[in-house]
Amino acid sequence: MNNLSRKPASFRSLRRQSGQSMIEYTVIAAGLAVLLFVSTPVGQQLAQAIRTFYADLTLFLSLP
Repeated sequence: MNNLSRKPASFRSLRRQSGQSMIEYTVIAAGLAVLLFVSTPVGQQLAQAIRTFYADLTLFLSLP
């Protein structure tokens, strides 16, 4: 017999709930990211600011 079949039922249900919470969080976060970065001008400005910051950062790091 493997060890998983010996664990109490409460442990198995906690693992299932943890997985469900992670999936719900991922779906909500992805939905908010799409809403923010695609559909609003503020989101587009924020995305452009992040791109500019990253470009400036990589330029600074490449300097001797």
